[in-house]
Amino acid sequence: MTRQNLPARPATARRALAGLGTAALTGLLLLAVPGAAQAHDQLVGADPADGSTLTAVPDAITLTFNEEVLEVSPEIVVTDASGTAVTDGTPTVSGIDVTQALPADLANGEYDVAWRVVSGDGHPIDGELSFTVDAPAPVATQEPAATSDVATDLATDAASDGAASDDAAASEATDTAPSAQAVVTSATTDDGAPTALLIGGAAVLAAALVTVLLVVRRNRGFTGGNGPASGQA
Repeated sequence: MTRQNLPARPATARRALAGLGTAALTGLLLLAVPGAAQAHDQLVGADPADGSTLTAVPDAITLTFNEEVLEVSPEIVVTDASGTAVTDGTPTVSGIDVTQALPADLANGEYDVAWRVVSGDGHPIDGELSFTVDAPAPVATQEPAATSDVATDLATDAASDGAASDDAAASEATDTAPSAQAVVTSATTDDGAPTALLIGGAAVLAAALVTVLLVVRRNRGFTGGNGPASGQA
């Protein structure tokens, strides 16, 4: 006689239904997870762009998201090749943009950017990117100043030489020109020679006149003395 296990069929059916329910729930959860993940904000752009090479130092780095992020502890940290942070201060949030100022003296090299913000649904999101600075060396601007200094030195030397020449000429003129005293002395000496001659000539002439007068008077005296004697004879 064959025994039939009729009650086993309902149990099998229940287990099958339970398995289908579990699979359906799992499928719904799997479908729901990507939907929840897609609800987070996403980074859609960066300036400087990821992997870009710049020929000038940027003033700041700006991250752009597809939705407005919350102003809740945003972080943007920029480090150089040695791992040293070159940024200081807190990024600013303006709608979908988050901006971090950069120092103006960034050296050439590669820089890594690590960021973290809170998306509009309240979930934190983060990421990384990098950029390279390859700015040309600044052109030296001190050469015109050096040229100006040389010109100034030459002008100063020329002025000094001119002043020295003027001093030498003045000194030579002073040495060669006769002094006023010498001129007066010379004039006095030259005028005194004729005066002495005139005085000497006058003295000689006066002496001659005196001599003549004496001789005449003497002769007259002799003549007067001889007259009476002749009458007596």
